[in-house]
Amino acid sequence: MNETIVAVRLIHIIAGFLGFVVAPAALVAARSGPAYWRWGKLYFWAMAIVAFTAIVLAVWRPIEWLALLAVSSFLLRVLRLTRALPKAPV
Repeated sequence: MNETIVAVRLIHIIAGFLGFVVAPAALVAARSGPAYWRWGKLYFWAMAIVAFTAIVLAVWRPIEWLALLAVSSFLLRVLRLTRALPKAPV
């Protein structure tokens, strides 16, 4: 079990670092362009992995407020993105 939690923590750290590195690329890219959507999707999925692994780690410890923080911050970000952005090009 300990090796599993170490692996989840490592995935959490790598995904968080990836999101931290990719976010400026999505912010600098021209809005609604192909690079914007590519970097934005990568950022979104990195943050989804961070949120999921944070929930797993919070349930394992157990720290309820950390699980609630992970869920609420991810949902707030998803709801903000779906409201603010135009539809993706087909």
